[in-house]
Amino acid sequence: MIARFRKCALQVNPYCYNKQFRQQDHGLSEAQYNQKLLDICREEKIEVIGIANHGSVEGLEGIRKALKESGILLLPGFEIMSTEKAHFVCLYPDPTSLQVLERYLGDLKLRDPEGGERPSSLGAAEIIRTVGKEQGGFIYAAHCTTGNGVLDRKLAHVWVDPDLRAAQILGSIADLQSTPYYNIVRNRESAYKRERPMALINAADIAVPEDLRGKSSTCLIKMTKLGFDSFKQAFFDPECRIRLSSDIPLEPASGIESIKVTGGYLDGLKLDLSENLNAVIGGRGTGKSTLIECVRFALEIDPIGNEAAKQHSEIIEENLGKVRARVEIAIRSAKLGGKRFTISRRYGDAATVMDEHGTLSNFSPKDLMPGIEIYGQNEIFEISRDQEGLHALIERFIRPDSSIEGELKATRERLIENRKAIAEAREKLSDIENDVIRLPKLREEADLLKTRVGADVLDRIPLIEREKLMRDRVEQELDDSLNALVAARDQFPDSSFLSPGAIKEMPHAAILGKMKELLDENLEALQEAFAKAEAQVKAAQKSFGVEKAKLNAAIEAEIAQIEKACEGLPSFEGKKGKAVGERYKSILQDIERIKPKESGYETRKKQIEELKKQRSLLLVELDRLASLASAARERSLKTLNKKLTGRIRLKLGAEGDRIGLRNFLRDLHLENIGEKRLNWILEASAISPRSLSQTIRGGAKTLEEKGWGIPPSVIASLALSMIRCLCRSKNCSFPTHLFWSSISAASPPKLSVPWKSSQPASSVPPS
Repeated sequence: MIARFRKCALQVNPYCYNKQFRQQDHGLSEAQYNQKLLDICREEKIEVIGIANHGSVEGLEGIRKALKESGILLLPGFEIMSTEKAHFVCLYPDPTSLQVLERYLGDLKLRDPEGGERPSSLGAAEIIRTVGKEQGGFIYAAHCTTGNGVLDRKLAHVWVDPDLRAAQILGSIADLQSTPYYNIVRNRESAYKRERPMALINAADIAVPEDLRGKSSTCLIKMTKLGFDSFKQAFFDPECRIRLSSDIPLEPASGIESIKVTGGYLDGLKLDLSENLNAVIGGRGTGKSTLIECVRFALEIDPIGNEAAKQHSEIIEENLGKVRARVEIAIRSAKLGGKRFTISRRYGDAATVMDEHGTLSNFSPKDLMPGIEIYGQNEIFEISRDQEGLHALIERFIRPDSSIEGELKATRERLIENRKAIAEAREKLSDIENDVIRLPKLREEADLLKTRVGADVLDRIPLIEREKLMRDRVEQELDDSLNALVAARDQFPDSSFLSPGAIKEMPHAAILGKMKELLDENLEALQEAFAKAEAQVKAAQKSFGVEKAKLNAAIEAEIAQIEKACEGLPSFEGKKGKAVGERYKSILQDIERIKPKESGYETRKKQIEELKKQRSLLLVELDRLASLASAARERSLKTLNKKLTGRIRLKLGAEGDRIGLRNFLRDLHLENIGEKRLNWILEASAISPRSLSQTIRGGAKTLEEKGWGIPPSVIASLALSMIRCLCRSKNCSFPTHLFWSSISAASPPKLSVPWKSSQPASSVPPS
C-alpha cells in the first residue's frame, strides 16, 4: 500500500449550524444538504471530513448516513471553547456513537446542549490532555490567528503545550509575514518556541456545502490507509505529511508511478511508487543498485561518471542481457500537463513510449521527463572526486538571475556575430589587398613609360577599359532584373489550401470561399504584370545584344589602331617599341581594373576598425554583466549554504574553472601540445580566456614574463601554433566568455567544486 496525500476538510458543520449560529437559511432540507456535501466532496476529491459543530453533535447522524458506502473517511467531533475563550476542534474515530460523543462533551464540562458557544469550565491545557490522552481523540487549535484563536488571545503557554500538535491558519504561511504571528508559526519567537514545530493546517467553518470549494477549506494529509490512526500518525511528522492548500503545486509534477521487470534477476518485480519520497531498503546483493540501473536503462539516461557508466553496462548486461529482459515504467509527465505514459525497453532495443490509451507515441523518455536525474551510490562517490561531475551536480542548486543570464547570452551572441563580421570583412579585404597594394607601383611605372613612349594614342586605353566595365555592368543589371522577377514569382499567392474539398466542412466555408476568390484575383493580376515585365526585360536583353556587338566591334577596331601605333614606338631599355607599347597597355588595363577596388579597400579597413570598436564595447558590457551574474550566484550560494549548515560549506571563486579553456586549446590540436602540457591553465592564478589570448598575441616573451608557470618547451610552440591556427582558419576563435568560478569548501568538511559557464567553449567569441 502506497502512502499518498489525501484532501481533508476538518471543520465541516451539519445542516443546523447555519441557521443556529449565523441566522441564515441556505434553502436546503437536511437530506439535500447532506447529499450536496457528498457531491462536492466527490467533485473536489475530498477523502476525509471532520464534523465540528459548536459544542454539539446535532446533525451528525444524517451526514454519517449520507457518507456511508462513499469511501470518504468521517471523523465525528465538535468545536469547543476553553475558559480562556480559545477555540479547539476535537475529532474522534468513526464509528463513535452520539452517546459517546455527548459523554465526551460532558467530560469536557460542557453539559448545556443549548449553549454550544459557551466556554467549558476547563482550561485549554486540561481540554488538550483530556481529548488526546483520556478520550483517544485528536485536537487542534481552531482559527488560531483570528478571533478567539490561541495566538489571537496570546496564549503562549497553550501554544507550546507538546500535546497540542496542530493549529489552523487561514491561507499560507507567507500571508502572515506582515503580522506578529509569522515568526511564531515559523518557530522563531522565543516566548512561543516549541520543541517540535507546530503542524499547520487549513480548515474553515463549512456553513454551506459550497464552502468546501474554498482554497483554505482543505489541507493535504499523507496516509497509507484511510483511518483515524493513520490520520493522527501524520501529525508526528508534519514536515513530510502535512501540506497547506498553498503548498499544492499549480501544475502537475512529473513522477514514476510504477516499475515492472520481466525476465532476468528481477523477473516478476512489480512496484507501485509513492508520488513523494520512496526508499528501497535491503541487504547487499538484494538488487537495490540493479533496480536503479533498470530505471536508468528504461529512461535512456547515461551515467555522468566513467566508472558509473562501466558499472551500469555491467549490471544491465548481467541482469537483463542474458535473457533479453524487459523493463516497463509508468510515468506522469508534467511537461505534457500530467498525462500518463508507459515507457518500456527490452535489452538490445530502444525505448518505446505508449500513451494512456495504449497508442504508440512519438515522444522519447527525455521528452516526457526532461529534468529527471538518476545517480547510483558509487556514482555519487565518483562525482565527488571529479570536478566536472561535481560541478554538474551542484549547478542545479545555484539559481542565477534569469534576466542577467539572458543579457549575458545576448551579449555573447552579439560577440559571435561581431567575430563573424570581422572575419568576413578581413576575408574580403584580403581578396583585394594584393591588387590595391600593387596600384601605386603600377601608376609609377605607367608614368615612367608614358614619359619615354610619348604616344597619345595609348591614353585611350583606360577609356576603353572603362567602356568594357560599363558594358559588363549593363549586362549584369539586366540579368539581375530577370532573376529578381523569377524570385518574385516564386512568392506569388497560392490558393490551393482553400480548395472546395478543404473548406467544405469548415463552419464558415462561404467566407473562406470569398477569401479564395480574393487570392485568385490577386494572383491573376500579378501573373499578368509578371508576363509584361518579363517580356520587357527580355526585349531589353535582345536590344542590348545588338548594341553590345556594335560596341565590341568598335573596341576591337580601337585596339587594332593602338597595336598598330605601338609598332611605330621607339625602343626603350633594349625592348622594341611594340613590346614597350604592349607593356604600357597592360599596365593601364591593370590600373583601370584595380581602381574600383581602391575605394572598397579603404571602406573595408574602416569597417574592420569600427567592428573592433564595437567589440571592445561588447567586452566591457560582458565584464559588467559577468560581475552582476557572479554577485547573483554568490547570493544564491549563501542561501544554499544556509540549507547545508553543519554538512557542507561552499565558496564561490571567480573564474576558477578553466577546464573548458584547457579543453578548447587541446581540441585545436596545436603542434606539440597535448592535454597534460596544458594543465598549467588549471593551476595558474589571475588567468582568464581574454588575458591568455592577449598574452599569446604578445608572443613568446610576453608569455614567459606572465609568470603562469608555462613549461618553456610549450611557450614557443603555443605562440607559433596559435598564430598559424588563427591564420589558417577564419573560424578558429579563442574563447572569451567567463568560465565562471570555482566552488571550494571551507572546512569542515572539504569539498572542491568547479564553476563554469554553460556556454560551450567552441561556440564563444574571441577577444
